[in-house]
Amino acid sequence: MRFFAKGKTGKLGKECLDILQRGVYLSDATTIEMVKRSLENADTPEKDLVLDGFPRNLKQAKAFNKIVSLLGLKIGALFYMTVDKKTSIKRLLVRGRDKYDTPELINSRLQQYNKDNGSMLDFYKKQKLLYHINGCPAEKEVFKKIKAVINKLKKDFRQI
Repeated sequence: MRFFAKGKTGKLGKECLDILQRGVYLSDATTIEMVKRSLENADTPEKDLVLDGFPRNLKQAKAFNKIVSLLGLKIGALFYMTVDKKTSIKRLLVRGRDKYDTPELINSRLQQYNKDNGSMLDFYKKQKLLYHINGCPAEKEVFKKIKAVINKLKKDFRQI
């Protein structure tokens, strides 16, 4: 989204810029379409992919499952990182991507995310794809935990 907003061109660029300025999320339809286009245009769709921040709610999760199925891909895992609000805001401010990462706008996005994600998490839990990760430790520690799960999944997959 930030990529499109920086260009500020076309309908999608203008919509992304407006959304960033207001501190909310893109509509589900636009978000789903952006992900779909990205996956369809991926150079190597057979490779492992990581999507950060998507899906955010049940509607997006169901649409994502359909897209993945249509493209002949498979979802291996969904990592849900639990991070307290104070740590989230601090990290996002340090990230300092641009002027849209203010405490007020970050807080607005976090509130919306926390409101919308429960049913999405249940959806993936029922599919046995959900992995909770404590995201509060240092980045290297969190990465080690995620990598351990991925390595186990790859090992289990090879044994099938």
